[in-house]
Amino acid sequence: MKFANANELIVAPAGGFTKQQMGGVPDRVDILLSTRRMNRIEHYDPGDLTVVIDAGTCFADVQHELAAHNQWLPYDASSLESATLGGLAATASTGPLKHSYGGLREFCMWRAIRHR
Repeated sequence: MKFANANELIVAPAGGFTKQQMGGVPDRVDILLSTRRMNRIEHYDPGDLTVVIDAGTCFADVQHELAAHNQWLPYDASSLESATLGGLAATASTGPLKHSYGGLREFCMWRAIRHR
């Protein structure tokens, strides 16, 4: 990122490539930053109803893990098997369940990670 910033390069994040056409699509992309290796469920406490998920984690994988404890994220992404949590949150993507439960972003507490 320091190199890209110093050289005024355009960096675009990408995970499951299901929402690349949405939002402020840049005129050019010099570096495509993949989040696919950021794909872990870091912590899950079913009793506390909390889960810490990396941005590149597939939504379907999260739903599968939560289902083992009769839990789920109320979002209908069945047609987006490769959609990632980061992409769904970044695009504020919603489905019909939003009318009953709210949007996916409303279930998130954000944690910024700073690397030096």
